[in-house]
Amino acid sequence: MTKYIIIMLLLWSNTLFGSDSVSYQRTDSLAIAGDYLAALVAYEQIIYQHDDVLIQAQSLLKKSYAQKAAHHYTDAIKSLFRINILPNWTDSFKYLILYEKALCYYLSHNYSRAKNELSKMKYAFADSTIADKSIFLSILVFNELHEWEQAQSQYAKYMLLNNLNDSFLSKYEELIHKNGFKKKKTAKTLSFIVPGLGQAYSGYAGRGFSSLLLHAGLATYTYISFVQGYPISAFSTGIGYLISVYVGGAKYAQTLANKHNDAIQNEFKDTFKAYILKIENQKKL
Repeated sequence: MTKYIIIMLLLWSNTLFGSDSVSYQRTDSLAIAGDYLAALVAYEQIIYQHDDVLIQAQSLLKKSYAQKAAHHYTDAIKSLFRINILPNWTDSFKYLILYEKALCYYLSHNYSRAKNELSKMKYAFADSTIADKSIFLSILVFNELHEWEQAQSQYAKYMLLNNLNDSFLSKYEELIHKNGFKKKKTAKTLSFIVPGLGQAYSGYAGRGFSSLLLHAGLATYTYISFVQGYPISAFSTGIGYLISVYVGGAKYAQTLANKHNDAIQNEFKDTFKAYILKIENQKKL
């Protein structure tokens, strides 16, 4: 109830004491305090009261910050796309708008759209160093898309800009050349040769052994059914299940190969993200 009273007071006071100047102190304090709903209403009120396109843009940008802080990334993106960037604005302000679009897409796991927004920065500024500020985000986006060569190229540039010297470049080489990866085709072929061998090859020996035992059990059941004079049971149950498990085991081996490869890539992404965010946070100190 208190929250809605604050919102009504904001609307009433702005209507009663309308001002030509813009002070974000009150609205920003609401966002900082975590009262995002009241902050959003206050920012929107400023947008409504002013015809100045720059003031509207600044308010929309601040509104997107509050929405981002509330983890409403899609809403933040919508606010940012309400801004019509004008040529006479400063490059630093235009950069913030483009960067926030890319960041919100990244946070919402829409990595392809984040990549598109980041690519616009290459052509948006005459001074290329402005776009360099977003290199670390570009690397994270390329990592999520598994575009390792582009990520490595951006990271090499990031190293030069920040005077870094570490082993991540060599790790990128391993990912590019798929060192340690398991081939889906090989996993499938091995499973057809020896049931369970494909799973073992993919790094899951226990599941491979279980698969082998299952095939052996079904084969034994089929043989005994034939010997004891139950050919229909042997064909309909024994051979039927055996074929199903045999084909399914090969497909499952491919799934496990993908799982193994994903684990390698995800471990790298998590380690790298923690590393680069630590560097970026240290810059702010």
